Amino acid sequence: MSSPVWPSAPWVSTIAPEMQRHFEEALSKVNEQQRQVLWLREMRGYSHPEIASMLRIPEGTVKSALHRGRQRAQAELEERGQEP
Repeated sequence: MSSPVWPSAPWVSTIAPEMQRHFEEALSKVNEQQRQVLWLREMRGYSHPEIASMLRIPEGTVKSALHRGRQRAQAELEERGQEP
């Protein structure tokens, strides 16, 4: 896996180092497309149509990747006893 892009987000510096580690580990369990969609939506604020255009995928794929990525990351955090 390439190094995570999440640390460039402004809010990441306010997260305790251990929570940041748990979060990054949870994201490592999300597939690449889901990770890209999550980053573009949650960190950069792009709309579903903008993400679809950038990644050259259908808007429905963006929505499902976002949904599945959020679910997977949340499940990983919960397995670690962390609040999502």
